[in-house]
Amino acid sequence: MINVQLVAANETLDEVVVTTFGTAKKSSFTGSSAKIGAEKLAVRPITNIGQALEGIAPGVTTTSTSGQPGSSPDVRIRGFGSISSSNSPLYVVDGVPFSASIANLNNDDLFKAGIARSGAYNRSLTPFGFQNEDRTYWQAPKLYFEMSPFSYADKIKEPILLIHGEADDNTGTYPINSERLYAAIKGNGGTTRFVFLPYEAHSYRGKENLLHMLWEQNNWLQKFVK
Repeated sequence: MINVQLVAANETLDEVVVTTFGTAKKSSFTGSSAKIGAEKLAVRPITNIGQALEGIAPGVTTTSTSGQPGSSPDVRIRGFGSISSSNSPLYVVDGVPFSASIANLNNDDLFKAGIARSGAYNRSLTPFGFQNEDRTYWQAPKLYFEMSPFSYADKIKEPILLIHGEADDNTGTYPINSERLYAAIKGNGGTTRFVFLPYEAHSYRGKENLLHMLWEQNNWLQKFVK
């Protein structure tokens, strides 16, 4: 005789569903929601996330408006429900609203090597807000941490080339951003190279520096991507 006992799996009852008016436990949520996992995207021949939504979730309609390679379709969720605002859905990436084209989001893990130029890699260096974020570092320290590539320097294992203008006077992208990220990646055993372009501000203008930048980038890609 075999005694079989079923054990309740209560973990899923505490899953949280984010709605337009707040949050709710999945067990008490009466609306409609769908989850699209990475395993579903991996088997589809797509070039961007927008194409991945086609025919995969109920209530989601996608319309291709351009035949241009890399273009993203218009996405509508349960028809046209807005009177005066946009009908486009709200995309949230890592807790932050994403307003650019979803075609810019990478749907494949094909990263071999990177090139980063004059970026903002440590948001604690702009503690009183950045982009559309009005809260200070002290009001939202978790957000500032998560939005800083510097915080994940120990996880950057693919080769990355950092280029920065030595005289960058943009308050959000002072050269210390690249200096500290380079030191952090190097200190954690990553592969990186840091190039300072002399006398250059946030936008590069000198012919010699532009040619040198292209030479550095070409060498980097030839070495790690080709």
